[in-house]
Amino acid sequence: PKSWEGTIGGEGYAELEEVLTLVEEKKGTDVTVINGSENEAMASLCDHMVVVTCMGQRHMRVVAEHVAEHYKLKGMLLQTDDKAVRPPSLEEDDRWILVDLRNIILHIFSPEGRAYYKLEEHWQKMAEGGYTEEEIEKLQEEGTIDDPLNADGGIEDSDYHSRK
Repeated sequence: PKSWEGTIGGEGYAELEEVLTLVEEKKGTDVTVINGSENEAMASLCDHMVVVTCMGQRHMRVVAEHVAEHYKLKGMLLQTDDKAVRPPSLEEDDRWILVDLRNIILHIFSPEGRAYYKLEEHWQKMAEGGYTEEEIEKLQEEGTIDDPLNADGGIEDSDYHSRK
């Protein structure tokens, strides 16, 4: 995914209701909140993940910039360069933008990206104990578990395995 590089400054944390309001203001749809406290694998990453669908790349960027600018103005999102102008990316992906607010991770998808990555399904599976070797192989063949779930300090391959 495109990733919003930045850090949260000060003592402040993003508030879930505030993030949801910001997303709603820019017409993000199909909003899902995943509670990190209900998922052992996610708990070390964040308190909540917010998953939202936008109509396309431009709409995705508008939502990402709106949220990031809000927290920058509150003095919570600190940028050392012009990365706040547009989400930087190691690879161009017009289906997914990630905004990391430290305690809340906002995933902004195009409809195609959300259907392809199935993020909620993956985190639900992790909450249920993980993936079997066969399930991992199938997901890798489909291309749905590669960098998007591993690269950003997220799930390591070993975390996919069932803990049974």
